Amino acid sequence: MSLSPPAATAPPKGDALALALSLLTAVAVLFAGELAFRLSGSEARFAAEARHSALPGMLDSQGWDPDIAFLGDSRVLHGVRPEVVERVLRQQGAGELRAENLALPGLSPIGMLALSGYLTRRVHPPRLVVLGLSPYMLSTLQSPTYAREIRDFVFRLPELPAALAAGMPVEDALTVVTHEWLHAVRFRRRVIEWVIDGTGPKPAHDLGVEGFECAPRCTASMQHRRAEQRARLGTAQVLGADAAIDWTQLGYLRAAVEAFRRADIEVRFVTTPTASPIWVYYTDETLYGPAMRAYRRVAASVGQELYDDREIAQVEDWYFADGDHLSPEGATRHSVLLARRLLLPALGVPATPVRRFSPPAPSAGCRIVFDFEELHPEGWEVTGDAFSPLAVTGTRGGQSEVSGYVGVQLVNTATAMQSNRAVGSALSPAFRLDAPRLRLRVGGGDSSKLSARLELDGAVVREARGQRSEELRSVEWDVSAFRGQQVRLHLLDRGRAAWEHLLVDQVELCGAPQGADPQREDEPAVNAPER
Repeated sequence: MSLSPPAATAPPKGDALALALSLLTAVAVLFAGELAFRLSGSEARFAAEARHSALPGMLDSQGWDPDIAFLGDSRVLHGVRPEVVERVLRQQGAGELRAENLALPGLSPIGMLALSGYLTRRVHPPRLVVLGLSPYMLSTLQSPTYAREIRDFVFRLPELPAALAAGMPVEDALTVVTHEWLHAVRFRRRVIEWVIDGTGPKPAHDLGVEGFECAPRCTASMQHRRAEQRARLGTAQVLGADAAIDWTQLGYLRAAVEAFRRADIEVRFVTTPTASPIWVYYTDETLYGPAMRAYRRVAASVGQELYDDREIAQVEDWYFADGDHLSPEGATRHSVLLARRLLLPALGVPATPVRRFSPPAPSAGCRIVFDFEELHPEGWEVTGDAFSPLAVTGTRGGQSEVSGYVGVQLVNTATAMQSNRAVGSALSPAFRLDAPRLRLRVGGGDSSKLSARLELDGAVVREARGQRSEELRSVEWDVSAFRGQQVRLHLLDRGRAAWEHLLVDQVELCGAPQGADPQREDEPAVNAPER
């Protein structure tokens, strides 16, 4: 008996033809479904549901190309306000520049490489790209979920060669190719839900103002608990002993930087904002040290350095919603500092020391006495906790939205730590009444325990308080009877109950000063509530 295998025989021609027809039918059905998916508008509606799928279309829909783009993870998403950056650059003489926040939750360098293609292929590529880098991005223990979403929805074929050269797995590359051709496959989970459960498109994701999205506010005590929990359960794990450098992600970062360099786009590297409870894990004994050294080498390859956010733009802990996500007010403060200390030099504008958050903006026919925009207001005699610090950025802790103030800072005795329970006083330096009217903005409670007083030789000559509203409203005093004399503004908060807090901003002398004509200025821009 022969043990050799039987000779191979060709399949009947009819079977081969049936197989070919089956394949062609399957392909035809697939592409017919794809065509129907696109023509129905379902693709656009599904893409609008989430930021990672909606963000690529934002650049095309807004009708303008950014001069400055910020890339990073959720720390950048909630930490950089492009409209604030634009205002600071304009005020400091950098010109009319447009900025865009293109951060994504969980963004890793694969996303930076993907977004480099969107930016370099614009009609007007940006002048400057700021990369917000965290040590988590390079950790092998970073959750892969966000990276998969970015690969599926943001990555495109033109960046594929650079990604393959950086070490992208072949199966990931095949996924990119498939999703580029078949968008219905890209949204396959939502398509299945739609077909089986009838779950149609959800409301469009709010992409915020020029890409910035507000994080929630919370009290200082809650912020501290959240920060410590985030440090113990998140940072400690992702940067811990079991973590290592993800060299593929580092390769993606190098490829992104090289793409920007080829397009003559300036790149700056900065670490992302963090609150102090996280810093205990930012040591050379964790992955933080190796990750920062790797980032510095990438920056040095294009003649730049890695800037530490803790040195150039760090804000106080109570401006965070947790360990590393800034509140809306923290993002405003952070954006001002970042623009003044990092962006101005990058744009070739000489940077000056940051002493004020916003330049004076007097009302028509007035001059400013106190605008509370100083980083550290001087000359005030402060007692208690309510005025420590004297000037803060907007709404604090669990307070309702504050509006009607001018610039970035104001006096707000609803403290982040104690809310209405903080008490104290603040007595201004003496100033001369050389105009007939004194104007100021006042808000907060109407309790007799709250007061904004004008004092002459220790006697109260004028007084104002709020109207149980977080909106500051203009108060004007006739001070012509005291013209030429030295006075002081005395702010008091002795109340601990609900609505017993004081809001004050923009103190101005108005009318013709003695011996001079009033200087006309444009009306200042008043802060409106966040939307």
